[in-house]
Amino acid sequence: MAKQTSKRAAKSSRISRVLCAMDLTATSHLVLAEAAELAQAYDAHLDVVHVVEQWDKRYDFLVEDLTKSLAKEAKEKVAAELAHLRKHHPVSVDVIVKQGSAVDEVAKVMQERKPELLVIGAYGGEPDNKQPLGTVAERLLALSPCSVLVYRPCPSQDIAKILCATDGSPTARMALDWAIDLAVREGLTGLDLVNAYEVPTGYIEAGMTYETAREKMKKLHEEDVAKVLSKVKNAQVKIHTIVDNGPSADVICQNAEARRADLIVIGSRGRSVFARFLLGSVTTKVVRHARTPVLVVKDEAHKVGFIEALLAL
Repeated sequence: MAKQTSKRAAKSSRISRVLCAMDLTATSHLVLAEAAELAQAYDAHLDVVHVVEQWDKRYDFLVEDLTKSLAKEAKEKVAAELAHLRKHHPVSVDVIVKQGSAVDEVAKVMQERKPELLVIGAYGGEPDNKQPLGTVAERLLALSPCSVLVYRPCPSQDIAKILCATDGSPTARMALDWAIDLAVREGLTGLDLVNAYEVPTGYIEAGMTYETAREKMKKLHEEDVAKVLSKVKNAQVKIHTIVDNGPSADVICQNAEARRADLIVIGSRGRSVFARFLLGSVTTKVVRHARTPVLVVKDEAHKVGFIEALLAL
């Protein structure tokens, strides 16, 4: 929620509709605030959905009142975010209340509304960024055909520092494009790009010391990162690179903490047409263990898995 004036990217917005799923727990207002900021940054429409899972048909008359109450809260939160960001152009908001399974109903709303971004809380309950990823959040993250921002409370109320992870894959390149675009829109001057490497077994048999093998691996990965940067040399932000030794998820999370990132951006690494297998293991670990919001950027392959999964609902 950067207080600086957002710059508008020259190209058309990559997001025209944001969907925010609210569960009305203690962190919901924070999730909504994040969704409102992103909707504002991209001049996008904001849909807010809440699902009542336990419902007695005799109470159907309450749905209208609940919808009105949520609509009032959502519009007030959006107005507050615009004031905080010193913005004056409005963000359009729709509120949807459904009855049934949270995962099933949110999935159906995604199919109907076709958002480019889903914003969800990492878990229900009191704000605590050390809590594990909730079951509903994990299922929606796997099922969603669009990119997903998984929100966790963090010290800063502004997106002032972005850390993007790269491994040279096509989805990692998409993630970097998203990170650059968002940084520009938030009025930031730079972002961090992190790449991880590990020393492979067998270096002794190859006649190398651990230190020699590590230096060779680091050089290879620095060259890979240089290739990535060569493709975004006209970026409107400065990119600070970090090439670090260790398991990828650990390196990403540790650097996010050390650099005090307000947002991690990472590609999904889709590998299967089935929705539940679409997330790579590194992405899953980062979302589960990061103590900051994580934006998982998905490609077109996820839409295939989503259709398969939706047909099974």
